[in-house]
Amino acid sequence: MLITHELVDLLSSEGLKLRDTKSPLSDPAISARHRLSRRDTLQKSFKVGAREFKWRSTQTPDDCAWCLQNEGKTFGPDIIEQVERQCTCAPYCRGYIEPQLDDLLR
Repeated sequence: MLITHELVDLLSSEGLKLRDTKSPLSDPAISARHRLSRRDTLQKSFKVGAREFKWRSTQTPDDCAWCLQNEGKTFGPDIIEQVERQCTCAPYCRGYIEPQLDDLLR
């Protein structure tokens, strides 16, 4: 989890007096769920033989330039590493991977 100024402020004595203590914690939690979901999809796809994956962005203003430029692009098994290295979406990446199963279904 990324330690942000907001998180540090929340954990300070002044932060403990805040009325809304969930907001600074929700973005890291959502980010972690998205990363876990992508990794789970990748592992399940490997089990059925998929080796190619399309990157899908949400195509909203929240997407970074890398996510938008790579919308629909096909990647290999290293797609997760590429996303984590290149994506600059803030506060977290909403994109997902789409296993390419066409060759497996024929």
